[in-house]
Amino acid sequence: MDPDLRRRIEDLLLALPQWERYDSLLAGILRGHPIWLEVQTEGNQRDVARRLLDLCTNPTTPLHGHPPPICALLAGLAEELAAHPAHGAEVRDLSTRLCQGRRARPRPV
Repeated sequence: MDPDLRRRIEDLLLALPQWERYDSLLAGILRGHPIWLEVQTEGNQRDVARRLLDLCTNPTTPLHGHPPPICALLAGLAEELAAHPAHGAEVRDLSTRLCQGRRARPRPV
């Protein structure tokens, strides 16, 4: 992922009022996605955001027919931010740049 896009997503996560309770936020957004099993939600907020983005951009993350992890994260954030127009616009832009035309891929062997 482009470092600028990654930084934008990290900044967005850290700016969310809900990020203070990132464990419950991520549980709601990623529950059912294979990446949820790998997310470690211990540590400070910035470290958790960075680990999450590492997992979201790792090409070997298992998907089992799920959307790419970064797309699942952005889709969940779009739902969480429906009442926040400024952040919602940022999420829509990032989603368009990173997810348009991407599809789920099978789990690597």
